[in-house]
Amino acid sequence: GLPGTSHREEAQGTAQDTLEGLCLSAGLGTPWAPHGGAGGGVWAEGHLGISAESAAPVTRSRIKRKITSNQLEATLDLRWSDPLVTARAGLEGVPPQELPPLSRQRTECSMEILKILFNITFDTNRRKVDEEEAVEYRHLGALLRHCMMSQADGEERTDEFHSHTVNLLGNLPLPCLDALLLPKVEHGSIEYMGVNMDAVNMLLEFMEKRLDCVGQHCRYRIYCSRCCNPSPSP
Repeated sequence: GLPGTSHREEAQGTAQDTLEGLCLSAGLGTPWAPHGGAGGGVWAEGHLGISAESAAPVTRSRIKRKITSNQLEATLDLRWSDPLVTARAGLEGVPPQELPPLSRQRTECSMEILKILFNITFDTNRRKVDEEEAVEYRHLGALLRHCMMSQADGEERTDEFHSHTVNLLGNLPLPCLDALLLPKVEHGSIEYMGVNMDAVNMLLEFMEKRLDCVGQHCRYRIYCSRCCNPSPSP
């Protein structure tokens, strides 16, 4: 690593460099450009009327989270049909299971954004969040719900995309996860007591798949161990 730079700081810098290149190649602009430049307005700190570098550490983290959340929203090309309910632009009203897969470029860029957001929010559960922060985290939860309900190009890429989404969901304050349940029950939705459980079902399916992989790995290691160290004959 660089002298005087922690592994986490170096990882964040690498992720941001990668993210900038991906967003440029996808025609999404530069996420860290000055206000009014390429990618300005939506991404830039100037859009919030405050400089991240001149703010206190906690405020600086919130600014970065806000900027990066906005970037995820734009990368996925989302619109808000309700305050905490998303829809893909031009496909409003289309059920999540019928949406076309995300392009490879958008998927890659979104995953880099999710990694950055994970680093920004990793300590959230170690402190109490105020009411304003809770609103921001519920907004982020709604974005992650859309990620969880989206498919990428191929099963392997989708699993990777969902893995980053689930990792970030684990950083959100528990009371803010109700954003996963807010969409109305539609035809074809999984419903429980009048609540839309589509995102929860996707989350459970993902976790079940992950547990299956862990189980298979453990069984393989046990099998190899037994083959390499057979029990002595009585």
